[in-house]
Amino acid sequence: MQAAGQQAGEGATPRFNPSMGDQPSMVGSMPFLNPELGRLDSETLTREQARSVLGGQLDREVTTFVDDQTSYLGRLNEAGVENSAVNLSLGDSKAAQSYRLYFNTLESLGSENPQRRENFARAFDVNMDNMRSQDKEVQRAEDSRLQQSVVDFVSQSVDQSRPIAQSQDRWDQAVEKFEGNRNSVVISSGNEGVVEETMERFTGNRQLNLPRDFETNFLENDLVTSVGATNPDGTRAEYSSESGGVDIYANGSLGGGEGQEPITGTSFAAPRVGVTMAELHRLNPNMSSSQVEGLLQSRFTQPLENGNSGAAPVLRPDVSYEFLRNQTF
Repeated sequence: MQAAGQQAGEGATPRFNPSMGDQPSMVGSMPFLNPELGRLDSETLTREQARSVLGGQLDREVTTFVDDQTSYLGRLNEAGVENSAVNLSLGDSKAAQSYRLYFNTLESLGSENPQRRENFARAFDVNMDNMRSQDKEVQRAEDSRLQQSVVDFVSQSVDQSRPIAQSQDRWDQAVEKFEGNRNSVVISSGNEGVVEETMERFTGNRQLNLPRDFETNFLENDLVTSVGATNPDGTRAEYSSESGGVDIYANGSLGGGEGQEPITGTSFAAPRVGVTMAELHRLNPNMSSSQVEGLLQSRFTQPLENGNSGAAPVLRPDVSYEFLRNQTF
């Protein structure tokens, strides 16, 4: 069996995974990642200057993440890999970036450093009197405006970023070349399914206006096989990112013996799909990626429990296991 893989988190920025208890990176560590961010601590910036610094960091994080995966695929292309599947159980998205930046901003608004506090307040038009108000409704309303400002900033920054667009173009080309050699690229859809709910809980459940691609993995395109996660009972896992690009679901739970909670995530669902697709490629060397994906969906899946009629199907673990053991289905 030819299968190439990459462990979750390799070369990636931290991501929000509620089931694994990960915490968002805090702004206190940002200057070590990018010296330009030190300006937020040491200079009094205008609103546009502060947003430019934050936008520059966003560009660097997203392009570094995407370019790392492009380079990985490039090495496989140079090696002439054929009839295989590569699994990339990691990702980033507008939801993950918004979540991190929101909490970075909250921490900064409470900072003892006046430059940092004022620069972040200016960047997102925060009324500090309202944020400090003893009236919970006033404070929550201001917090909700902050959240929306952060979400809008991240979404617009990504959509208007030339470096990010160029980075994603390079990724698309690498995927096309890799799959042109009768291979498949499998990605996890992401674990941002509860980001919206988590953020809104801080503001008394005030609703956010989100872009349609809020939870979409930056690695998602028309060629990759995007994998969402289910609970063991076949229902969609709450943490699994909702994206129109999800092609198939698989069990996202691992372990969980007596007295132990399983670890969960789309990072555990994607390899289950990837290894099955790798074996299908090996046994059907003339099949394209789309043909292998179609065979997988038609012969190895069942409908998503409690899913709508248009939901992607779920990998059947029994059928997949039997196939991997005996090459029969």
